[in-house]
Amino acid sequence: MDMRLYLSLRRSNRDMQIDKNRLLKLSIDAFDEDDERIGWRLLAEDLGKDREAAELIEEYMEVNGVSDRWLWFHAGQCWAYLQDSTSQKRAVYCFKKSIEPPYDGDSYWYRKATIEYLGNNISSLRDCLVKLNEVDDVDNLIRIVKLMIHQLEEEGRPNYRKMYESL
Repeated sequence: MDMRLYLSLRRSNRDMQIDKNRLLKLSIDAFDEDDERIGWRLLAEDLGKDREAAELIEEYMEVNGVSDRWLWFHAGQCWAYLQDSTSQKRAVYCFKKSIEPPYDGDSYWYRKATIEYLGNNISSLRDCLVKLNEVDDVDNLIRIVKLMIHQLEEEGRPNYRKMYESL
């Protein structure tokens, strides 16, 4: 990573002006998972701009001609943090894109559970938990799905932000 680019992005962060063109030119690794938090996480996690982060992730995939399961998932998370019905529908769309066939990753049932949770479908959510329990080394995902079920039982509707903040 060019340190000048990083410093420019951080300086822009303080001024609340993100150079979107620079972000769109980052490698997929830098954009999604970089420890320096210079991609979409700068907006969502550092600035709390979930809508802008979701839009940026989707634009990144379009501009760069990629359809990455993890980027779709993260866009879904950003949309899910917003409580309006349009954002919730967009979240479900993105989560569904993250498990389009052929998908056989160990987080499939977690992703499917997230879709059921946002749809307030507790019965299907419980079915996903059963399936997830059959997968090795996903205790953290099982814990999250149990929190989803608990929230729906207690409150009767999903609140993704509140659920995640309770972790």
